[in-house]
Amino acid sequence: MRILYVHSARGHLGDKIRISKIHLFLRKKGFQVHEKWVDTEKLRAFVSGLMGLRHFLSSQEEYNKIKTKSPLQVLVNSFFNSIQRQILKEAILVRPHIIVAETTPTGYFSLMAKNKLNIPLVTDVHGLMGEETEMRGSMFSQIISNVEISAFHGSDYLLTVSNPMKQQICLEHKIQADKVLVVPNGGNVQRFQARFSLPLKVIYAGNFAVYEKVSDYLEIAKAMEQTAPFVFFLMGDGIQKREILSRIDKEKIPMKFMGLRTRQEALRIFSDMQVGVVPTTREVAFPIKVLDYMSCGLPVVAQRIGDWGELIEKENCGITIKENSVTEFVKALHSLRDKEEWTRKSRNGKRCTEGEYSWDLVLEPLGTLIENIRA
Repeated sequence: MRILYVHSARGHLGDKIRISKIHLFLRKKGFQVHEKWVDTEKLRAFVSGLMGLRHFLSSQEEYNKIKTKSPLQVLVNSFFNSIQRQILKEAILVRPHIIVAETTPTGYFSLMAKNKLNIPLVTDVHGLMGEETEMRGSMFSQIISNVEISAFHGSDYLLTVSNPMKQQICLEHKIQADKVLVVPNGGNVQRFQARFSLPLKVIYAGNFAVYEKVSDYLEIAKAMEQTAPFVFFLMGDGIQKREILSRIDKEKIPMKFMGLRTRQEALRIFSDMQVGVVPTTREVAFPIKVLDYMSCGLPVVAQRIGDWGELIEKENCGITIKENSVTEFVKALHSLRDKEEWTRKSRNGKRCTEGEYSWDLVLEPLGTLIENIRA
């Protein structure tokens, strides 16, 4: 069976990990996988250019008049069609039995090939981009939301990383539940494993986006500045990087910034830590960092929300807190100074990524779905 796997040429590390794991899984299942890279950053740049147009106009009223005129709409449609035609051309050459698209923009751009060639389309919705882009400006948000909604309704099947994400999509966009399959992120036990030692080394690694609440992590480090048994580390990149690093410098927050690392470098660094922190409040998410921490033996401290909060609590592989308060985080971190408790949670996390939450097992429903579609 031939699969055309359409995915973004760029994206943060979590996206790249999921892409590579799905690609490897499909090949291991014996499918012929043909990749089509789409640079979705061009969409971001294009819309930014349209937003820039606004600054050259004398008033919001004048801008509103121009943006509704046909020449601008033609420009938007032409840009979208150019990407859709690239995927259509690839599909004509490959003649896939199924198209799997990573993220809703690539799902949207794959609709032309799906409709013209009558090819089933499965879109992996591992983030609700309409919500995540709200802070970027009204036009960008509106375009992304329209693209996302079209992908929801135009795809034959949707994959989500969590049950809350599935429920939100089905409720808000009136999508039938049997069209949406929950395929969470996974992990694989790493060769190098963390060991208990004091002071406890605590790390946040990931995307520096507003919804990740990295600012809360900075507040935790500030509150524990005079507490000797803890050392704080920060790793990653994102739109808030400059603001975060400026705060660390100006407020003299005791935290070591480790920059953006490759996946293997990051996993090796995790094995030298003792605690992984996840301050995000996005209930619909299932952060890969949770499984990566666990795969290296790190107990996880996070809010008690979403499927991943339930996992941490159910499997006792970390500590969940009721809300993102400094007091709650400090209390949780102090409890992990107990070696016996730390060791128990470390082993439990490792066991999860060896079994139920290993990548091969969490992706198995995707393999079954593809085989059923073909049948």
